[in-house]
Amino acid sequence: MNNLSDFTDRERDLRHITRWSINPVMFYRSNLWDHARHVAWLVEEINPHAVQVFGSEYDPHKAQLLALVHDDAEIITGDVQAGNKLKMTTSQLQEIEAQEMAAIEKLAVRFPTNLGEYVYKELLIEALHKTSWEAQVVMLADKLDAFGEVLHEIYAGNPYFVKSPVTEYGTIVPAYQFYLDYFAHFLKRYPTLTPLFQQKAWFFQQPQPLDFPAIGSKKKTPPAYYPHYNEWRAILLKRGGELEQKRLDTQLEFIEPNLK
Repeated sequence: MNNLSDFTDRERDLRHITRWSINPVMFYRSNLWDHARHVAWLVEEINPHAVQVFGSEYDPHKAQLLALVHDDAEIITGDVQAGNKLKMTTSQLQEIEAQEMAAIEKLAVRFPTNLGEYVYKELLIEALHKTSWEAQVVMLADKLDAFGEVLHEIYAGNPYFVKSPVTEYGTIVPAYQFYLDYFAHFLKRYPTLTPLFQQKAWFFQQPQPLDFPAIGSKKKTPPAYYPHYNEWRAILLKRGGELEQKRLDTQLEFIEPNLK
């Protein structure tokens, strides 16, 4: 599916970059290798809907490859936190984009020119600028995976995922609120995907707000079924099997009792 076997040490480098650095403790912290595979699995589930809506003009194979490589620039730049980006000035955001373009240039020299029938550098640029249906579907899957990870932490009782982190950019909205807001405005960012959101699948539904702080503190039980968690988890387990089950269920980070 991915034709990435010749990209020497790419997997190693992606595994070394952990996500959610804005949170000092993440019980089930993922890395960019985990995330890229999850996004590709989600895209594979979304692809039939996109083909139905957009027909032969939509390239499902390219969408999956974009999913796998969409964060490759972060091998060089590191994982830039989405919450921080909300606080950045226009010039700061432009600098981040310039850094990502410089990283793409370096990766294009380091890795093979072609990724199957596609040009690797062109895929990275398309993922950065989100100029196609395929790249925008990847962005949807990217945020679905991130929101799934947030819910996984909240349901496990991690207080850091219902708090407002404070960074060098100021006070950041809690992770769950960031994604509720993001999905609420998704089609304003990517209006060409509007026909896709006429489908009834869970991917295209606006997630409902819950009392996430109470759920995270165990003062309230999560709903028996919340599609953006249950369906996300089911897809990961279907695609990843026992290894993914172990990753989702093995807590590796803990909070000191006096910090709770």
